[in-house]
Amino acid sequence: MDLTPVNCFYHLPKVCDIERVALVKLLGIYFTEKLCMTDHIEYIVAVYNHRLYLFCRMKRQSLLIDCLDRIFDAIAVSKLLYASQSGLDMSV
Repeated sequence: MDLTPVNCFYHLPKVCDIERVALVKLLGIYFTEKLCMTDHIEYIVAVYNHRLYLFCRMKRQSLLIDCLDRIFDAIAVSKLLYASQSGLDMSV
C-alpha cells in the first residue's frame, strides 16, 4: 500500500468500489474530506436564520411567553444541543 503525504493528508487506495466524496452528512453533521467544519457551520447558520425569522413572525402574533419559550426550545435549542457534547472534554 502506497501512503504518500499530500498537504498533510494521506491518499489511501480505493476500498471495494466505495466512492470518495468531498462532503458527507452523517447523523446531521457535515464532514469534509479534510474534517473542516466550515460547511457544517454555514449550514447551521442558514438553518438558524430561517428558524429565527419564523420565530419572530410567531412572536408578532402575540403568543404567550410560555408558548414562545416552548417553541424556541423546540426549534432552536434542540438544534444547538444536538451533538454539542461531542466536542467537549467531559473529564473536567
